[in-house]
Amino acid sequence: MTYSFESVASIPTKGLYFSEKFIDVKKVLMDTFFGPPETGVYSSSVQRTLFLMGSAVLKRFVDVSSIHLKLPNIHFQPSKTLQW
Repeated sequence: MTYSFESVASIPTKGLYFSEKFIDVKKVLMDTFFGPPETGVYSSSVQRTLFLMGSAVLKRFVDVSSIHLKLPNIHFQPSKTLQW
């Protein structure tokens, strides 16, 4: 996570609780990406999925002003094949 401040006066005097915030943000990202365990969630595109994930974090955490996410734009899971 990146925190940026417009001026020195805007830097919080209390700790920024990164560990707790990281865990909470990770949960929102995972819940949005995977959806409910019983049904999952349909993804029309990688770009839409990333947009929904980032939007969910920004809506849930007012103290997070921006988020940068990256996923490979592939539609299969690469794996090693057996040599004949």
